[in-house]
Amino acid sequence: MALYDRVKFTTATTGTGTITVGSAVTGYRTPAQASVPNADTFDYVLEDGAAWEIGTGTYTSSGTTVARTLIASSTGSLLSLSGNAVMYITAIASKLPYNYNENDTYLPSLTFGGGSVGMTYGSRSARWTRIGRFVFVQFVIVLTAKGSSTGPAQVSLPLTAAATYYHQNAIAFQNAAAALTNPTVEANAGTALANFNQISGTTTVNLTHANFTNTTALYFSLPYTV
Repeated sequence: MALYDRVKFTTATTGTGTITVGSAVTGYRTPAQASVPNADTFDYVLEDGAAWEIGTGTYTSSGTTVARTLIASSTGSLLSLSGNAVMYITAIASKLPYNYNENDTYLPSLTFGGGSVGMTYGSRSARWTRIGRFVFVQFVIVLTAKGSSTGPAQVSLPLTAAATYYHQNAIAFQNAAAALTNPTVEANAGTALANFNQISGTTTVNLTHANFTNTTALYFSLPYTV
């Protein structure tokens, strides 16, 4: 997806559909003047009075139009334009390669087979840092009751793991139901969840409700990509 310098223009389009490019704002250029190729895509901001829209635009050089795909807006949907809006090409923070969040916190959730009926915690916390597509999370989870839900053990992540990326990292697993062989945690590709496993030789087995006790404590970190 390309960026183009100083592209900002008006549009007389009304409604929520594809816009027709108008005149360049003083000191700026239209997509045609910036040599934007036909069918190229770019990220944009669209402003209509106090209302705003961030999205991905697809440019058509014949008729000079821009089709809109919403990322976010002040209304939660595509703006219904008044006929007096301004669009400009820009970078979107969530897509920048060096987007950086430092020491954000969230409350992780442990589940068994997607459930947590009757589960209680003595403590739980997580702190995460993101640099570009790389995320590093540190967890503390201490149970006072593991509850009655059964199935594979998973923990929630702050962001969805990349669909093609896997990573395993050793964990401190205290008060297990029985001794574990190489307990690990693994980001679950395409979800905001991580799986707990144990590895014996070349075999990886998911940990389940049966491997936990009412006083299990987990201390671990997990790097992964988004």
